[in-house]
Amino acid sequence: MKKLKILILVLMCFLCFGCYDNKELNEIGIVTMMLVKYENNNYISYVELLNPKKEAEKSSFFIKGTGKTMEESISNAEENTYLNFDFSHMYTFIYNKEIINNHLNEISDYVIRNNQIRKDLNTYTSEDIDAFLEFKPENDSSVGESLWFIDKNQEKVGSLFYTSDFREILHSRLNKDVFYIGEINIKDESISFDNVYACFDNKAVMTIDKKALLLHSILNKKVKNFKFKDDASYNAYKYKVKTNAKKNEINININVNLRIVNVYNNKITSYKDIKDLEKNASNYLEKIFLDSISYSKEIGYDLYDLNGIYYEYYPKEKTDDSFKKIKVNINVNADINEKGLTLKGGET
Repeated sequence: MKKLKILILVLMCFLCFGCYDNKELNEIGIVTMMLVKYENNNYISYVELLNPKKEAEKSSFFIKGTGKTMEESISNAEENTYLNFDFSHMYTFIYNKEIINNHLNEISDYVIRNNQIRKDLNTYTSEDIDAFLEFKPENDSSVGESLWFIDKNQEKVGSLFYTSDFREILHSRLNKDVFYIGEINIKDESISFDNVYACFDNKAVMTIDKKALLLHSILNKKVKNFKFKDDASYNAYKYKVKTNAKKNEINININVNLRIVNVYNNKITSYKDIKDLEKNASNYLEKIFLDSISYSKEIGYDLYDLNGIYYEYYPKEKTDDSFKKIKVNINVNADINEKGLTLKGGET
C-alpha cells in the first residue's frame, strides 16, 4: 500500500510538471533574426519570432524595441509581447551602416554576453533595414532562416560575395585582424547581395565592390569560378595563381580557363577572332585588378596582403606601409576552352 501511494505521488508530480512544461513552451518566442539600426542616439531593434499559430498567414513576425543601449532595446521589445525570447535558433543579424562605422563594439559586447545566441550566426549590413520587415520568402520560412540558406547556397556555387559570421568577427578583433561584412538589400522584392566592407576593430575601413572583391577572392582562393563581361561574357571555370617578388616589386601571374557565354556585336569566324577575345579578356582582367590595387594603396589599406607576399622574399625590408611603395605587375593569361566548338558556334 505504501509503495502504491508513492507511485501515485510520483505520477501526480509527473503530470503536474508535464503541464507546467507545456505552458512554458507556449510562452517561448523562437528568435530567427534580429534587425538593428542606430538612429538619433538610439538602438532600434526588430526581433523576428516564429509564429506559434499554425493557421497564420506569415510564418514569422517582428517585435520592435527601442533603447539607449542594445540590451535595453531588446529588453523593451520583449516587454511588447507575452513571449519569452529564445535566441538559440537565431540565424541572421542585420544592422545599418551607422553601426558598422561607429558601434560595432556595443553590438559585439551584447552578442558575447547573451549566452543563448549562437556565435556562428551570419552578419550583414543593409541600406534599408525596414525593407526586411515586409519581405516574404518564397519557401514560406522565416526571413532569417531564408537568408541563412541563401547565403550557404552562394558559398557552394562560389559567388563573389561573402560575409563574416560573428565568431570570425570576434576572433579577428581579438587578433587585431581585418574581417568582412557583406551588404544585403531588398531590390524588386528579391534579395540582393551587394558590396562587402573590410572592417578593422570598430569600423569599416574600405568598401570592396565586386571587381575589387574578385582579385581578393582569387588570391585567397575564396571563389571556385566566376563570370565577367567585356566585349563578350565569360565563365571562368578554372584558374591558377603564382606570385613572386623582386626588390620593391611584386609579380602576380594568373592563368584562367574561360568558356564564352555570349558575344556582343561580333561574330566569331576565325581563330584570330578567338585570339582577339582572349587578349581582350586578359587585358580587361588585368586593368580591373590593377585599378583595385591602386585604390587599395590610395586609401592606405592592404586589402590584397601585398606586405605578406613581399615578406616571404624580403622579410628584413618589409614595413607596415611597404604595400604603398611596391610596384605590382599583374599578368593574366586567358585561354578560351573548346576553340573548335566556339568557332563552329559562331559561324552563320
